[in-house]
Amino acid sequence: MATKFFGDAKPWVRITKRVKETKGRVVAAIAYVARDAPDLLPLKKGDILVCDAEDASIKAGRTSAEALWKYHTSGVTIYKHRGLHAKVVVLPRAAFVGSANASFTSRHARDEAILETTEAGAVRDARDFVLAKASGSAKAFRLDKSKLQALRDIDVDDTRWEGSDKREPVDLPERVGRLLVQAMILADSTKASKEIMEDDRREVRAGVSRLGPGLELDAQEWWTKDTEKLKKGDWILGVNENGRVDAPAQVVEITPSTKLRSVLWLASPGSAVKSVRLSAIDNKVVQSIHDESGFKWVKGEDTVPLLAKFKKQR
Repeated sequence: MATKFFGDAKPWVRITKRVKETKGRVVAAIAYVARDAPDLLPLKKGDILVCDAEDASIKAGRTSAEALWKYHTSGVTIYKHRGLHAKVVVLPRAAFVGSANASFTSRHARDEAILETTEAGAVRDARDFVLAKASGSAKAFRLDKSKLQALRDIDVDDTRWEGSDKREPVDLPERVGRLLVQAMILADSTKASKEIMEDDRREVRAGVSRLGPGLELDAQEWWTKDTEKLKKGDWILGVNENGRVDAPAQVVEITPSTKLRSVLWLASPGSAVKSVRLSAIDNKVVQSIHDESGFKWVKGEDTVPLLAKFKKQR
């Protein structure tokens, strides 16, 4: 393969897979690096990342100081570059160039496009481009431990995404790829989970608001063994013991709180019906979960009739 095109949801699927597989050094120049970037772009010790980590970008939630800190603790060398708008990832023998920032929004809510090339000259030029942003006079902009800690102290201000947003509110989709129908059991959260819900809410909400207006954020404590079957972008349909079924919500973040518990962050469209009676759902899978507990997956076209039950009539 000399050059290949990837569009829509495929760019990050391809980049993540190739970066995980490579044993050589990866260098990347990505304008905005959001909280979940380490999952999308799994850089390792010895790799280089250049991004827009100006104070304004951190404050606005475009780049996450927590993601940069996670990269730093993994041994990645990080540089900030004012005005960077490029999205370039270079492996030893391949390069990706396209539109995709390293974010949940890019992976799940944007129509992105990239080119992957193994043409030696193009790979060399792409690598030189990234390294030029991380050498010479740029050395002063290397983010060491103290600079990263200062960025972590900046309060993320997500109010800029509210009120002035001219986009159409996010509506419940017609269908989703994976919908987990899960029996829900109410219980008090542990102290560790409550602290995460309080400390991380603003930054997670900033990421959710970039998916579009009208989304409501919820945080729940789950057993870690139950979150291991989930990935960001999955949807959950909660079935309660009282015979009510909660509106579908999308997984936007999973944060471990203890060895056994994790905080599951969920976003649901405010336009959706909040809950529906079990009898109104009239679905064998949902009924079986209510009767027998546990969980079951519903995928693709089979999610259409379930989601339709939660769309408000207009």
